[in-house]
Amino acid sequence: MRAGEVMRAYYFTARTGSPLASSLSTIFVERVYDVFSLGLLLLLALAWGVRGVVPSKAELALLFVALICVGTAVIAGALTRHHLRAKDSRPLGFIMAGIREFARPLSQLRDGRTALILATLSVAAWFSNYLSLMVLLRGVANSLPEAALLLLLFVNMGLLIPSSPGALGVMQAAFWLALLPFGVSKEQSLALSLAYQGGLYLFTLAVGLPFFLLYRSEQPAPAPPTEQGC
Repeated sequence: MRAGEVMRAYYFTARTGSPLASSLSTIFVERVYDVFSLGLLLLLALAWGVRGVVPSKAELALLFVALICVGTAVIAGALTRHHLRAKDSRPLGFIMAGIREFARPLSQLRDGRTALILATLSVAAWFSNYLSLMVLLRGVANSLPEAALLLLLFVNMGLLIPSSPGALGVMQAAFWLALLPFGVSKEQSLALSLAYQGGLYLFTLAVGLPFFLLYRSEQPAPAPPTEQGC
């Protein structure tokens, strides 16, 4: 959970009136699908024999990803089965209500078609990220498809745990370690990481700022203070 995701849930709640627990649940679903897609990419890299992927460590990481997916599936299934049966009872009534609201979006996943659509969109988003790295590394790294795949894995595995603001340092280390087996120097890796990270921030700002300004313009102006006589 990153600070931006907390703000996204708060913004969604403020705009739609949905409970905050339901907004956080949508982020939870997105993160579960990200872990699932990351596992598929790691499995592809292992089967492909990408340089820089150590089979023993990759298999351990795959086991960890599988445990996360199975565990979250079990928890989500239990919540969706029992959230309607839960009754408010003091002093835990507000907790049970929050659990029910958190489980409400999860119940949508019981529809196989919805789950499949979300999985397809998640894989498509990761593939788009892979293509952007292919463009970034063109003319820099040898074995371009393998280098882009390993870099995609390193960057996103490093970002699973938000250890620094804006992923500064983590992103640079991921670029350096991922591109080292493909003949890219440390200086080139640093430059590429800054270009990639800067592009992400500029793109997010360019897309999000107009919506933010539009939202601000829609807010009602505060009422002028009234003068009260003696």
